[in-house]
Amino acid sequence: MTETEPITAKRAAEQFDHEFQRYTTKHTGKSARAVAMARAELAKYNAIMFQDKKLEEKGIQKGRLTPELRATYETKIKNLEDALDKFHLSVASYNRTKALLSFVLLVAFALLMFFQPWAKHFENPQDLTYDEYVTLDEELTEPRKQKLLESSDEL
Repeated sequence: MTETEPITAKRAAEQFDHEFQRYTTKHTGKSARAVAMARAELAKYNAIMFQDKKLEEKGIQKGRLTPELRATYETKIKNLEDALDKFHLSVASYNRTKALLSFVLLVAFALLMFFQPWAKHFENPQDLTYDEYVTLDEELTEPRKQKLLESSDEL
């Protein structure tokens, strides 16, 4: 969409649906199809109401809706808009709950890694400390160094 192109109601609805799909993991094939069908039906009813309004403004009686049919279409439009709003709020609350649970699990994992409650079960008093291991390693490498020196002298 370019900057000079005017924003229409259809374009705004399409843009909203596109953004909504980007941030919705619950948006499965069935729900995507249902939302698309509801939007198409809503657009159809809005077009019928718009056409009737234009005919009324021009004073044309042929093709106009009866008051009962007009009330029926207005009710259908209201119900569809309410259903779409309810769906969007449901998905938003699902995403909020999912984000909250993910954060709680991340904090719990960080606390577990920091405190490591399982470490006490693996401690063995006979295990060497780091300093003891280094001195042991140095003691073992001395004879190796002597052997290397002796072998280099022979060459």
